Amino acid sequence: MIDDPPEKSDQELLSAYARGDRSALGILYQRHKFFCYRIAARYAKDDSRAMDLVQDAFIYLVQNAKKITLRSKPLEGKTICVVM
Repeated sequence: MIDDPPEKSDQELLSAYARGDRSALGILYQRHKFFCYRIAARYAKDDSRAMDLVQDAFIYLVQNAKKITLRSKPLEGKTICVVM
């Protein structure tokens, strides 16, 4: 039986993205998009605006991946959403 590799932390994924691993950002997005959307939806006036806020947060991560340090568990997803 082959063991699955341990799940990478958000910081490991963001660092991997900063080094050129484009799939790492996809994993981050899939991991946190719903949580971030729920937070954005609390503040946005409509669904479209909430989705825009989530997109803006991830664009910020892309543009600043080399400069950002994400907190370690258990606050990882919350840290990404604070960007919004």
